[in-house]
Amino acid sequence: MITVDDQIGRASAGCAGWYPSSSMSSPPLWKLLPVGQRSPIEGGPAILYQRVLNPFFSFFSAHASCSFRVTVCGLLHHCDGLHFGDNLLLLVQNLQLWLDERGSFPQSVKELDGDFLLCYVPPEASCCWLYRHVTGMRALYYRSTPHGFQWSTSVTDFFVEKPSISDVDHDRLAVASAYGDPERTWYREVNCLPAGHGLQLHPDGRMVSFCQDFVITEQSLTLYDAAFQLRHLLAQAIQRKLRGFPSIGVLLSGGLDSAVIAREACQLSTRVQGLHWTWDLPIFEDERSCAYAVAEYLHILLHEVDGSAALTEAGDLVRCMQGLPLPFHHSFYHAFRASAQMAGLHNLSAVVSGHLGDLLFHGEWLDGFRAPLTANQWNPLMWVNVIGNLLSWYSRDQAVKVGFRLLTGQRHMRKEPLAERLVSCQVWLTAQAFEQVQASGDYTYKPTRSAFSTNSTYQTYQYLKQKINNNTNLDTILVDHAFLPQQVQLLHPYADKTLIEFCLGLGPLHRMGFAAGMPLSKVLLRYAYLEKLPPQIIGREARVPYIAVNRTYCQHNQRELAEIFGKHSCLAQLGVINPEAITQILAEPAELQRHSGSLIPAAAVELWLRHLSNMPLLSVPVPSPHAVVLPEAFLNRQYQQTGVAKPATNIVTKEIGGAMILLNSHSQEVIQLSRDASTLLVLFFTTSSWEEVLTIARQLWQDTTSDQIQKQTQTLVLQLTEGGWIRLRKPLTTGAACNEV
Repeated sequence: MITVDDQIGRASAGCAGWYPSSSMSSPPLWKLLPVGQRSPIEGGPAILYQRVLNPFFSFFSAHASCSFRVTVCGLLHHCDGLHFGDNLLLLVQNLQLWLDERGSFPQSVKELDGDFLLCYVPPEASCCWLYRHVTGMRALYYRSTPHGFQWSTSVTDFFVEKPSISDVDHDRLAVASAYGDPERTWYREVNCLPAGHGLQLHPDGRMVSFCQDFVITEQSLTLYDAAFQLRHLLAQAIQRKLRGFPSIGVLLSGGLDSAVIAREACQLSTRVQGLHWTWDLPIFEDERSCAYAVAEYLHILLHEVDGSAALTEAGDLVRCMQGLPLPFHHSFYHAFRASAQMAGLHNLSAVVSGHLGDLLFHGEWLDGFRAPLTANQWNPLMWVNVIGNLLSWYSRDQAVKVGFRLLTGQRHMRKEPLAERLVSCQVWLTAQAFEQVQASGDYTYKPTRSAFSTNSTYQTYQYLKQKINNNTNLDTILVDHAFLPQQVQLLHPYADKTLIEFCLGLGPLHRMGFAAGMPLSKVLLRYAYLEKLPPQIIGREARVPYIAVNRTYCQHNQRELAEIFGKHSCLAQLGVINPEAITQILAEPAELQRHSGSLIPAAAVELWLRHLSNMPLLSVPVPSPHAVVLPEAFLNRQYQQTGVAKPATNIVTKEIGGAMILLNSHSQEVIQLSRDASTLLVLFFTTSSWEEVLTIARQLWQDTTSDQIQKQTQTLVLQLTEGGWIRLRKPLTTGAACNEV
């Protein structure tokens, strides 16, 4: 009998493939590729590629290519009769044999669970199957061409060299600037497979889709029994996610969700450390103290990830997203990247988050009133409590209306927040762009059955499906460009199918409660971990509005935002934004605060477009081809780790066509740099270490190795030192950090 622990297998960090539009006479060729190496996925016979994360798989070099017909990316478990191990080749071999025996792919994948992507060709090579699990947090991009079908976990694999502005679907930019679309990337003809969806590809070009979903059975458990089962399911989910990782980091925010993750992780491993995001703002002091309270209670070390510098004038909260293959439609890429670096520094092999925790236990205040209506037994005290809550929460006339609506069975269905978001964005979107966004419609999933017995189940289900899919691109970018370069995995324990199905079946009694007429969220989770976490965490209801991060950055960087959204910006030239409207917003502090939450994601789209257009993204912006004098503080700053310092003299810069012209105002000498050299120079003087220089450079030029970047840097530095532009403090070729990137 195979135990649960034996049924867990970790696959590679990514996969790709090419299936031609013709019958295959031989099985597809299966190849292992290191992370970061591009996959030439078009041409020749059908090819399946598997990217690996070297530290977790020792069996790599001896079997660089095999004739397997299956690739898998992620985590598999609960497969009856199939043994999974940490050996990647053994995992793939057993998985292929198991799928061959089952025959029907859509039915067989129902027996697989986890966070994974799967590509499979049957023995007769009659078709190719692609599948993304219903809780899969990694993106599987695909594109159909006249010659065949391509798919990959890396969107850049679809382009010969790297994507350019001509590859962008301009009609989708308005939607990209306002909100994300989980089924579409923002490149032409490149789509993303939604969670729970699969495709069957045929040699004649036909493509048949299928879908699998959560199975929801509403729970009729007492609070005590439900809490006991919830603790058991959470412990199992975390064990499945974290088994095999020697050291674990938990993104400890100070809230209940992350505290529960940390507590269960400590039950599994003795090498658990906390990572806490913090900013030098008074509003985050309570979050910080709660995070330390959890760390002290669990006896774990807590590391602060301070993002204050990113919010100051010329802070890189937005600019750190430059060079990404897709716009990071979120405000906290800087915090995630810094967390990945911190995890690498402390040798943490995995970082886990409380993502989806809020949604799993989602409820609204009406649920507290519905609880007595759904009770199995009549209880007069319940009705006294309901009437008291109604009277304390509403005025008398409103209480009568709400009570009547509840008694008659009417349900209050909230609309998706998209409409509110569009109204907020309408001020700076052009009229044409706003019409495009409205025409795109809401992205929602149909319920798994005709009706839900409670409003909470329906809403939680809808929000959960949208959240999983809307965050897929974000998670893929984070893993590929922040965590894997540090040889760290990013995991989400709440994204567990068994746990999600249990939580979707919870009734109003388990979701919302009332205390002194005030709503109390996550009742079941609080009860389940009562006396297992600090009291201030269990009883904490108010959370810090993280929008303060966006507001602080916007308040300090109106000049940079004006340059990003100026009339020469890509979004303005493509008719998506109205620069005059944004200028007015930047001039009014109250308006700037109100729109800060939508301006940051739109800025990420603009920086993405500029990178594709080969427009320089300078730390000290050069917005026009006019000469600009760099500030004295920038000139006199010395960089101990990079080994160089600028002379204390005024240097005038001029940008022409993406290249930089330098003028030494003392000697009157002039030097012109190439675009790549211009970018290197900016990186050289705006980063604190060789690790950061090379990491960013490799993101900008994905086909360039560390040695090539180092040679380019040496050539640039030699050119600048001979002209007296910089002076060396130590040889550039020394330092182990350069070779480790």
